Amino acid sequence: LRHLIRARRAIKKKVTETYLDARYIQLSNETAQSVLSPELGEVTYCCERVKRKWTTQLDSGVNLAIVETRRTPLIVNKEGDDGERLEYELIANIPQQVERVDLHALADDLWGRGIQMASLLEEGMGELQAHTMSSSAAFQAPN
Repeated sequence: LRHLIRARRAIKKKVTETYLDARYIQLSNETAQSVLSPELGEVTYCCERVKRKWTTQLDSGVNLAIVETRRTPLIVNKEGDDGERLEYELIANIPQQVERVDLHALADDLWGRGIQMASLLEEGMGELQAHTMSSSAAFQAPN
């Protein structure tokens, strides 16, 4: 379970421990139910998350990973969060010896790959009635 605790002011250690020790959800037969005590708040979203990852090494020697994350909601209290989510990330690990990598060329290459990936996914995501940023809406740097 991945969770995030947000506060407007600093949380005392005693209060933080209360949240860290609390039970949040009860899972049974592919269903989830909130068991967080009301005085601590409410669980507004909980999902099952499945990740797949592919990696390759670019000609520059930089490793590039594509991570696909599929989120299936189990607990939803906000309208619009009830559908399955499919997310893609491109992750490039740039080595510490950056002088061995042409960062300008790498940035151009990664940007091009991102645009290409977005354009390939656009049609399929439309069929799923998903909300995507079209590849034509991509940032264009001023000349």
